[in-house]
Amino acid sequence: MDGQSRTATYEFVRRHKAENGEFKTESAKATLKMIWELEKKMLASVGNYAKLRQERSLSEMRMIEWSAVTYDNLGHLTLCLMHGFPKWQAHVLDKHRPLVESLVSLGSWSAREMLGIARNATLEPLPDSQLAQRVFYGNEATLLALRTFYRGDRKYWSEEVRRPGSPNSSQ
Repeated sequence: MDGQSRTATYEFVRRHKAENGEFKTESAKATLKMIWELEKKMLASVGNYAKLRQERSLSEMRMIEWSAVTYDNLGHLTLCLMHGFPKWQAHVLDKHRPLVESLVSLGSWSAREMLGIARNATLEPLPDSQLAQRVFYGNEATLLALRTFYRGDRKYWSEEVRRPGSPNSSQ
């Protein structure tokens, strides 16, 4: 699964590089937005994705798609790699402390450890507006729809997204 993710990422980057090697940022953003729209449509067609996923046990496969909406795995793994390198940890805390603090709010145990916060301490999650800014270019409706579908909570989708005039309304 990790190999497939790396291959897909490599292909995405390759498709969005100009001949001179420059990354075409706006083209990549447009593609991501189209992918998110397709993902929402696919999840909407399933019904209750979370229940379907439970019923179709995929044994040892990691079911992480819902957490990718509200979790910074790359940030967490980067901090994990710094374990045992106190100079790098000190540098990160000195130069990038707000990012480490936001990783704590996203659930990173590595960030908690780096800041000396107990793993079982209850903390406020990042507000949806900040999550949407980090992952979906500020589009809260996309964040809410994907998170809701992956969790299996149709209440938001039926009341908010399908409401006439809402950003994702079909009307």
